Amino acid sequence: MLENLSFVLLGLSVVVAALSYIGAHNSPVPMPNISKAGCTVAMGMFLGGAALGMYPPVAHFNECADRCDVALDDMEGEHGEFDEFVSPGRVDYKACHKGAREADSKAKLAAAEAGDPSSFTPADPEVIEDRCMTAAVERCTVTCFESR
Repeated sequence: MLENLSFVLLGLSVVVAALSYIGAHNSPVPMPNISKAGCTVAMGMFLGGAALGMYPPVAHFNECADRCDVALDDMEGEHGEFDEFVSPGRVDYKACHKGAREADSKAKLAAAEAGDPSSFTPADPEVIEDRCMTAAVERCTVTCFESR
């Protein structure tokens, strides 16, 4: 509904801008000069149309982000119909943790091969958890948003 209103407002703003242009210049069409008011109205309609056209997708994206954030706090729980969006997030979460463990083991092996085991510092588990949870929520949000 708002998308349709957006297109109407954008179209009307073009018509008002065209009429303002014609009224501001010497043209064979007998019309008063409404350039200042016409431009103001045209800009208002254009901005209103753009805002109304952007509201539904932004609201849907924010709803998906909020639902995914709540759902992924309970990683193993059931989320009903929304579980189809949570599942890709779970996969990314587990893959991220697996990648972090592999990177740690490779870094430890490289330090041992270099003959300086003290150069290995394990990754901070809190940083890994935050990074993996962010990736999971992002994947869930994008999957939810694109399903519409």
